[in-house]
Amino acid sequence: MSQIYPEKYRGKINAEARVYQQLNDLRSSHWRFFHSVDIARHSVKKSGEIDFVAISRSALFTLEVKGGKLTRRNGTWLANGKEMDESPITQATDNYNALRRHLKKAKLPMLPGGHCCVWPDTLLETHSMEWHQSSIIDKRGMNDLLRALETAEQHFRDEATRLGKPTPTLSEAAYTALCESILPDIVQPLTAGQGVEADKSELVELNRSQSRILDRIFDNPRIVISGPAGSGKTLVAYEACKRLLRENPHWRGAFACQSIYLAKDIQLKVWEDGISDRLEVLNEETMYPFYTRNARGIDLSKQEPGSALAIKIPGYAVDPSSLKEIDSKRLLDFVVVDEGQDIVNNVALLTFLNACTKRGLAKCRLLWFEDTQQAIAAKLASGNRRKLYVDLLDHDVLKDCFRYRLDPINYRNPAQIAGKAEKLLGITTEHVFDGNIDPQVTSWVTEDPLEALGRAIMQLERQGVREKDIMVISITGKSAGILEKGLRAGGKNLSYESDVFDQSTGRHHPAGHVRWSRLIDVKGREFPAIIMLDLPDFKDPFDKHFMYVALTRANSLVIALGTREQLLAAKLDPSS
Repeated sequence: MSQIYPEKYRGKINAEARVYQQLNDLRSSHWRFFHSVDIARHSVKKSGEIDFVAISRSALFTLEVKGGKLTRRNGTWLANGKEMDESPITQATDNYNALRRHLKKAKLPMLPGGHCCVWPDTLLETHSMEWHQSSIIDKRGMNDLLRALETAEQHFRDEATRLGKPTPTLSEAAYTALCESILPDIVQPLTAGQGVEADKSELVELNRSQSRILDRIFDNPRIVISGPAGSGKTLVAYEACKRLLRENPHWRGAFACQSIYLAKDIQLKVWEDGISDRLEVLNEETMYPFYTRNARGIDLSKQEPGSALAIKIPGYAVDPSSLKEIDSKRLLDFVVVDEGQDIVNNVALLTFLNACTKRGLAKCRLLWFEDTQQAIAAKLASGNRRKLYVDLLDHDVLKDCFRYRLDPINYRNPAQIAGKAEKLLGITTEHVFDGNIDPQVTSWVTEDPLEALGRAIMQLERQGVREKDIMVISITGKSAGILEKGLRAGGKNLSYESDVFDQSTGRHHPAGHVRWSRLIDVKGREFPAIIMLDLPDFKDPFDKHFMYVALTRANSLVIALGTREQLLAAKLDPSS
């Protein structure tokens, strides 16, 4: 029998699981297989994972599995008719090259090898310069997997001979040493801190896939784009701003959102990209000052404190350029809206944003991103702010917009976190990002969440997670009063993130501090590690949406603090 590590399959029941079972059932001691191999310090591959590494005494090669029916049309690869982000051949090549570099650096024996693509649901009927038939194991090859592996092994040895490279056959002792060297060096448990850093690297690579969404939507001058958490709306929205500026050198535009803190994240990117002279970042506090300064020539920051100004502002359905008192030349040529679900029914924000554009929201170049599952701002608003939200507006500024729904793919949240969030709402998305930490979600049963918060912070610090990578989220706000007084927990000062910043201080994180936030101020944002407290009791149907928003802010790990009843209601395992 062959040997396979780990001895038990852990993962989704999919094509990879079927291949694992067939490899495990091979009646041959010639092979050892390593499943789900993560390479430490890897910076080239889109993903840090190789599906399988196959090692014999004569060859070492990777097996990259792709389920579904694969086809190629005009140079584009499709899986079950849907366009793939990357050629499976290119991905397999990159993964093998990354593994080879790692082995060479570790001074391990270099056997002939390469990459094999395993397509168990596809019958390959065509030939191409892009691949060698012996390195493709299709549906037909899966019927005699042992023979297919032997064919690949011989192909790699023949290629090495043709290129004048050595083709050693290792002694049993050297073979065992190679396998034992690979297992602890490549497949190694990461600390939470190491996992966070590995996740950051992978997410940078995934950005390239998400940005391709722009190519599908950019030809529509007025479009509403909807998609679930993790589908990359904020990233694509910002990339859309940059493309509009590149293609229209004389235009001036805005990235607009409700949240001051999401606007802060974007403003820092705008400064780093050197486009602050042409791209405004507008939020609920800056839209009106922008209008008065640019349309009316009045700088509110230079007015005497307490002075009353009666400045007329057009309604949200009025074209500002039609009013004589408005100088529209300095207003915006386009607007890209993020978190639009919390602006669309807010009369004040619609009015302010409309007044900032040359032709108004009903006519300007507009890209509007939203997720109705995250429409929580009206529910969290209180007092006079609640009155700004109306169920039905007199005029729908989005009525003539083309509507596009993003594919249900989660690029930003690792699989376990995404799965927990989706379970709350009964939705399903494809998970592209597996993450490098296990478990990614842990639940602590506690009657005193603030005491447990200190222990959670200390545990993350022991595991190497940096202070600036931790965000504490109060979902219901129950503990906000205590937190606002400057609570210390786990030896750290808990502080609310400052909304006053400039280009030099925007990314500064004071030593000895961990950030905390109310739920409303983390919408649209991402953090490596989330600690959730003040969980809802789920008596209100909207509570599941609050939990969904909180969970999907995490890129690496979540610690949930609550009573057993709260955790069970949130579909989180109280024993984990």
